[in-house]
Amino acid sequence: MTALEQGFAGLALAAGLAMLCTRQFRAAFIFFAAQSASVAAMAVLGGQALLVLAPAAGVVAVRLAQSRTRLPPRAESQIAGLAAGAILAALCLSRGEAGIPLAVVLLAAVLAAVRRDPVTQLLALAAMGNGIALAGCLIAVDDLLPLACLALPLPMAASVIGGPESLVETGGRWARRDAAAWLGWAELAGAAVLFGAALIVPLGALASVFAPLIAFEGVMRAWIARTVEPNRPWRRVASLLQLGFVLLAVCATGQILSWLALTAAATAALLPNAAEHRDRTVLAFIGAGFALFGTLTLPAEPSLTGYLGLFAGYAMLAASVPDLAIPLLVLLLRSAAQTGWLQAAEPLGVGVALSALLTCSALLIRRRHGRADILLLAQASIAGLAIATAQPDGRFAACVLLILLSLTRTASRTAGEPAALLALAGLAGLPPVGVFPGLVLVVLTIGGHAPWLLLPLALALIPVLLAGLPRRLPAVSLREALLSAGWLPLAFAALFGLFAPLDLVRWLAAVTMGPS
Repeated sequence: MTALEQGFAGLALAAGLAMLCTRQFRAAFIFFAAQSASVAAMAVLGGQALLVLAPAAGVVAVRLAQSRTRLPPRAESQIAGLAAGAILAALCLSRGEAGIPLAVVLLAAVLAAVRRDPVTQLLALAAMGNGIALAGCLIAVDDLLPLACLALPLPMAASVIGGPESLVETGGRWARRDAAAWLGWAELAGAAVLFGAALIVPLGALASVFAPLIAFEGVMRAWIARTVEPNRPWRRVASLLQLGFVLLAVCATGQILSWLALTAAATAALLPNAAEHRDRTVLAFIGAGFALFGTLTLPAEPSLTGYLGLFAGYAMLAASVPDLAIPLLVLLLRSAAQTGWLQAAEPLGVGVALSALLTCSALLIRRRHGRADILLLAQASIAGLAIATAQPDGRFAACVLLILLSLTRTASRTAGEPAALLALAGLAGLPPVGVFPGLVLVVLTIGGHAPWLLLPLALALIPVLLAGLPRRLPAVSLREALLSAGWLPLAFAALFGLFAPLDLVRWLAAVTMGPS
């Protein structure tokens, strides 16, 4: 990096720290514009002219949001956030050339965490995109990186500028025009087409396993929502888009393309309710930024910083949108099976997965509602723990657990029926249904390679297992109980978990073998 490029990178870092220091939005926007200009100049000097689009679009989006939203006169002082940002920036500078982009990304994350108004949070996400673009100027990048940097703040910009209320109002008009019924059938038909394509189109090894499972869950969800949510047609469109993007993420071979598809899926899931769940939306796209930074830097320079960004980013995305937990772990499983991890990355992955599992256990102790999503995240954390062992049998156990988790999660979507209660028990790992066989494999694997993990795993599993016990039995007729749609995925899970053919088991073991 030449002296001129170092100067522009240093200016971007200084502007990021200044945005965190100032409490006036107009001053912060001026510093953000200066940062964007320095990143654009860096992109031109580095021969990555397309990366200029990301900072330019960020400035335009923040300016439009500023003009359409009433801003608070002065932000509250956040001394702790300022101190944390300064310490992180100082620590990042020891990482060499990659340290400055990393510092810009972390400063943007701190800014989004300590400022509560949506326009400043949008500015922070755009600044994070600047940091990722800055990293792209220093290493060889994928052709899709400019689009990825551009896509990071756009969903937040759409929710601030356009407002999700317009979607709800549009949904209400469609419902009054009696379009909800045919939209339900249209969603079901679209999900069925995607399911057929997942079965027919030639895919990679892991994609050929999980794409049909994810598409099958989409068909079941569309069938159930056809009667459960008759007056929310705008949700149907978002649900079908989410399914398509998730399938694209699992099937794509390029890492940046998979990231773009996952970000689009998170957008489809969060954008209609962005005003109600602003914190979840911001957390999701901060996580997406961390994951993109890790995805970008790991091929060029494998380091703990890149792995931490990847693991933490995936965890934040899954926490914000639980439906993305399984596809995120499929991508992590594919990465672990294809390329070897640094030895120091293994305890890092174990720490992130174990922290997520303990958090889910604590939530299950305190909460009585939304248990299915928390149980999904808890079992996904256990699968991540198995992947983090970096052993072939750990990856095989995680693959089996994810297959069973996908089928059991599909069955749990049915409401108020015996099949749903049995599926909830299966999500918790109660024997012998649901994820129990995969959970046994994971425990055996961890006991063979890292027996010290069995104690925290056992402690975390106690609330998880208790959460699967039914509080009461539903009052449904025998006909409704027998005709429940949830019995089909539960039967598939039981057949695979207890009676899987030996040839299929050997094939899955070969697929997940990878480097040991």
